[in-house]
Amino acid sequence: MGRLYSEKQKVILWWRQDGQCGLCGKEMHSYKDEYHHILRHKDGGETSIDNGVMLCQSCHSRAHNNGKYKDSFSLNYDEFKYANFSKSGISIYNDKLQSFKYRLDEYKNISFDIKLFDLKKETTQSLYLIMNEFKSIRFDKTDKNNLFDKFNEMKNNINEKFNKKMKDNYDKSYNLTCEAQNMARSIELKKGVDTLKNIQNQVKKYMLNKKDRDEVFKRFQEAWGILNKRKKIEQDKYLKETKENFNHCMPKLKTVESNINQYADFKQLREDLKYVQSYMKCKKYKREDRELLFKTTNNLFDKIYKVQQNNQREYERECENNKIYTLDMINGFYVSEDSDFNAKREVLKKAQSYMKGKKYKKEDRNYIFKKIQDYFDDVFRIQNKVRERKQEAWEEKQRLYKQKQEEWEQKQREWKERLRENIQRTKENISKSEQFLYTLEGKLSDKRYKLSSVSDKWKNDFMDQMYSLENKIADVKDQIYVKTQKLYDMQSKL
Repeated sequence: MGRLYSEKQKVILWWRQDGQCGLCGKEMHSYKDEYHHILRHKDGGETSIDNGVMLCQSCHSRAHNNGKYKDSFSLNYDEFKYANFSKSGISIYNDKLQSFKYRLDEYKNISFDIKLFDLKKETTQSLYLIMNEFKSIRFDKTDKNNLFDKFNEMKNNINEKFNKKMKDNYDKSYNLTCEAQNMARSIELKKGVDTLKNIQNQVKKYMLNKKDRDEVFKRFQEAWGILNKRKKIEQDKYLKETKENFNHCMPKLKTVESNINQYADFKQLREDLKYVQSYMKCKKYKREDRELLFKTTNNLFDKIYKVQQNNQREYERECENNKIYTLDMINGFYVSEDSDFNAKREVLKKAQSYMKGKKYKKEDRNYIFKKIQDYFDDVFRIQNKVRERKQEAWEEKQRLYKQKQEEWEQKQREWKERLRENIQRTKENISKSEQFLYTLEGKLSDKRYKLSSVSDKWKNDFMDQMYSLENKIADVKDQIYVKTQKLYDMQSKL
């Protein structure tokens, strides 16, 4: 297998990558595409769809180490993010090619029933659109040639069917003109006129070229010429009918003219004029009567238009005055942090309520409403800003209060701890004092017990000792009492 990719392989790679560079994803419509072997050809890489990727010039050069082919390196499949290896380029290419074939096959069984020229023109245009679309898309040269052959086949098929249909139309039209001439000579006049009209209407359905149409209508003119001699009898009837039609339309126009004023229902007046116009289209009139009716109708349309224009100018003037007044109400509107927000809102609500019952142009109303809404947003934004500032100040105050509260609670806990320690020490002191009291009372009891056995010489000294003990006992009891009261006070504080 050669080193270079074939044209079809290049096209399939182009379709698989959606026309994008496999490395950078750049669209390749305006850049020259190049084709790269993922596994290098000199390393045994095949020149195949699976081993190939379409790159732009810059990415291809980068893949070969900026043109240094001897020092080039191989890139992994994962590095070609836009190569779409998961897609089948052959399937995409074949599906796209097949879709064009299907679209061309749709013109194979086309039939020309009515509007031959328009249908042929539309069909040919759509066929050329398909081919122009095909030309703008990248395909293999062989497939393109095959599709161009199919296109020429469909085009020739359309032309053959068109020519065949035109010949059939001419034959049918010619037979109908022969029938019309025969009837014009033998049938009743009234019936003959209707019949010829019907035959002529049938012929009008058939599309003909200019030469055939001229010939067909020439034969119809001959048939109508036969009837013209018999038509004179119906002239009086025609004049009577035109008079009745004129008398039917003119009073309606006069009624419309009398009803035109500033507060008229212009829609209804126009409907009446349109009714007269539509009535005139399907009725018979003398030429001067028809011209008079058309002239009167157009004048009435112009008069209605002028009255409406005046009304429009009045409407625009009123809209402009309302716009100026409303803008005066809100111009100079300014809101600050010291503003009375409720009063500012009342000003805007007053402007809104004024607009509800007034006339404005749509763009002016939208502009003023947007302006008022923007002012409302400013009031809301600044008021929220003030609230947030107050909220922050309140939160700061709460934080400081909480901090002081925590400090006070901490001091309370420390004070209670010291109080508990004092209570404990006081209890211990009371306990020691009570023990000391028991000791003194024991000594006093011993001395009283020994008092009878003491000689008179030492009796006074002994009595002094007892008196001293009694004073000490009294002092100790007083101390115990004071400490006990102090203990009760501390316990009650705790």
